[in-house]
Amino acid sequence: MTATPKSLCASILGFFRAPIRKAATLPELVRQVTDSLHDHGVKALILDDISRLRMHRADDQDVLDLIRAIRRGTAPSCQR
Repeated sequence: MTATPKSLCASILGFFRAPIRKAATLPELVRQVTDSLHDHGVKALILDDISRLRMHRADDQDVLDLIRAIRRGTAPSCQR
């Protein structure tokens, strides 16, 4: 599976068994992820195999940027 911001969101939401609309946009998925993390009281998010991201791939760089934005609370739709 190729890492993309949408696939990252889908994986996180799948962990929480949250429903995912097939036509959801990235901002909608990010909002759903940040809401799920907040609702479940998540203080730390451990992502296995993050070392497999390759920074020469645009999608991988986008995934890393999204992870950083979620961590900082600056991802689109992160502000409460």
